[in-house]
Amino acid sequence: MDDKNIPTVSALARRLAATNLNQPNNDTNKVTIRISGPATASDETLVADLTRLVMDRAKGKYGGHEIDRKSAASQVQARLRAGEFAIAFVRSKNNNNNNKEADDPQQSSVSEPPREKLAGCIRIKKFSPTTGGFRTLVVDPAYRKTGLERRLIRFAEKRCRDDLGLTAMRQEFLNPKYRTKPPKYLSRLGYVMTEVCNIEEAYPELRPLLPGPTKYYVIEKQLAA
Repeated sequence: MDDKNIPTVSALARRLAATNLNQPNNDTNKVTIRISGPATASDETLVADLTRLVMDRAKGKYGGHEIDRKSAASQVQARLRAGEFAIAFVRSKNNNNNNKEADDPQQSSVSEPPREKLAGCIRIKKFSPTTGGFRTLVVDPAYRKTGLERRLIRFAEKRCRDDLGLTAMRQEFLNPKYRTKPPKYLSRLGYVMTEVCNIEEAYPELRPLLPGPTKYYVIEKQLAA
């Protein structure tokens, strides 16, 4: 074989790196998304994890104003009780099995059930008799840019269309930077900008909580039958 046709080690490394960059997080294949039920509001661990996830995402959004954790947890519980949250969980095996096997060979055949880790959530809201929407779209940093945001939005759309009988989706959000169109991933999902205004015009009570001039946006999408 001609040596010229044999790829160098550095070339192979570059190909491998490119392949790995294009591969989705394997854990996203193990994701389960489900609607919260009233009983989940009593799950202290879930409430605490959801509250942490939402509050971490909100850091910096409200300037120097502190968000009260107890108040945030109460809101999370109320929305869980109302069935407004769709929650994404990732199933993962308990790594403690390896330690047990090393410490006690007789325990090597004992397998602990997979555990579920909170990966993200989306709040599904009914705006009108025909229009639904989503708020509080939050994904754990470990699962961002894996497509989980899109999966949560698709889940919300299916929920609104199939279970609630709605024909359109609406999303409201704030951004300190002026936009003339929705974020790219939302545009690819079919959302179009329908309204842009200053936050003072839409929610004047929020203005003192924000660090600077902020735009209020509304994007919408018609749901296919």
